[in-house]
Amino acid sequence: MPIDEKNAILSLAFCSLAISRKGSWMEEQLKNISVLQSAFSHSDSDESIVSSFIQHAKLKEAKVCHSVDQAFHMLRESYDACLFHASQHARTSGIDFCMTYPYLGLTIHKHRIAAPGIGIAPGSSGRSVHESGMYGTTITKPDLFEAIYRGKFEEILSNKRCTIIVGISSRPIYLPFLNEKPFLDAKFSENCLYELPYVFKLSDINDDIANGLGEQETAVKPLSLFAADRVDYSMGRIAHYCGIDAEHFQKYILFTNYSHCSDIFFEYAKESLQNGSEYSEWVDPDNSFNASSIKNSERKTEVADSVQMPAYHLKRKDGHGISVINIRVGASNAKTITDHLAVLRPECWVMLGHCAGILHDQHLGDYVLASGYVRKDFVLDSDVPLDAPIAMIPEVHSALLGAIKEVSGYDDNDMSSKVKTGSVMSTVNRNWELRAGEFHEIFRRSRVVAVDMESATIAANGFRFRIPYGVLLSVSDKPLHGELRMKEMAKMVYKQWTEQHLRIGINAMEKLRRKKFSTEGSYSRSFLEVGAPPLW
Repeated sequence: MPIDEKNAILSLAFCSLAISRKGSWMEEQLKNISVLQSAFSHSDSDESIVSSFIQHAKLKEAKVCHSVDQAFHMLRESYDACLFHASQHARTSGIDFCMTYPYLGLTIHKHRIAAPGIGIAPGSSGRSVHESGMYGTTITKPDLFEAIYRGKFEEILSNKRCTIIVGISSRPIYLPFLNEKPFLDAKFSENCLYELPYVFKLSDINDDIANGLGEQETAVKPLSLFAADRVDYSMGRIAHYCGIDAEHFQKYILFTNYSHCSDIFFEYAKESLQNGSEYSEWVDPDNSFNASSIKNSERKTEVADSVQMPAYHLKRKDGHGISVINIRVGASNAKTITDHLAVLRPECWVMLGHCAGILHDQHLGDYVLASGYVRKDFVLDSDVPLDAPIAMIPEVHSALLGAIKEVSGYDDNDMSSKVKTGSVMSTVNRNWELRAGEFHEIFRRSRVVAVDMESATIAANGFRFRIPYGVLLSVSDKPLHGELRMKEMAKMVYKQWTEQHLRIGINAMEKLRRKKFSTEGSYSRSFLEVGAPPLW
């Protein structure tokens, strides 16, 4: 079929789609995607597209897919084959074994397929890929990540003429990423251990794409922020730090500093599951409870106490539940865990922490809603420029404000006196008050209203990895005004305000989830950028 005739057919299809948008928009959209894909499935350029990917992406083999369903079916088959062969070879050949990652590619053609006037689907990101060319990435655990990639793929396909390819890359899979146990069970000789660094090169795993470096200049542009080995690396580290497999993590994440927050979250989970809510299961590092057994359960804490940053999950079947992680104290922990959680592409993460109040009219238990950050944490200086504008995310800010008012019952006068919006300084120096004179100058010049240790790190890594972030702190001491958080004061602060603080965070996450699936959508345009990978 001539190209002009194809374009005419496609334009008519999308005009018809635009007229029917008042109905089930996405349902109609998906039907048209299938039609549009089949219209191009036998293009004369398919062979050249495959050839280009094999050459420029160094693939072992590749094939054009005629639908999103076919693409993910092929990815699953390829990855399952890796799992099978890995389990066989690990018993016999030790590290002398090499499988390579499946590859997902997308060629965006120069001609748009969407007719003028067709808008963006309700609840979608509003993202549009303007540059034609080849995009690609290695893929791991396609069952886990299919929901993320499928939605974004369908959005791109609805607005662009594209060709999907699936192939086998030349990027090796390190055996522990497939199954750690056979790797540990293998009897390695001294020579095998000597050769291990040549089989697995950690230097190949990096954040160049997320940091805007390197691979963006190649013939095949990055399709996502993270290559498969970077994802596998982080999946393993998440399980190590949090005591539970990454597949349990939900799309809405709350960070805290204290173990007693998990007890409050557990009580909220019991209440929700017993009342037949939208949640389906509670999972923590120690046990897994369903709605029927959680009622009379008593929590064990032995495992959680031995985990560096224990995580607790109130799950929904669609994965849009809430995870609470006790990151303990410090910017280093905050960076470590957010570096890894970013590969799971959460919808939002929010820090619920304590802070030192700086203003005279702040009181213990008052809230600080961060609108900006003074970065004296240092841990991300080489990844996020200090002059990068780490501003608040409007949707998250609004949800937190609404949640404060709803959970606390504050009226407008209370909100103005008990909730301060302003800049938060995060420092690696927990004893900064011993250098109060030096810091006081920073406070005055930066108009800081609170000091903590993690907030700027959480926000800056959210900015870096294009994940909406927020920070809501509770004033727990005022060192500049003589109110030091000693043992008894700390107990009083935790007892009086921690439960309300955590419930505000939960309420805000639920507001954001409801908004995402409404006609408004929760995507923030703060992350739009030049040359962004289509699937970030």
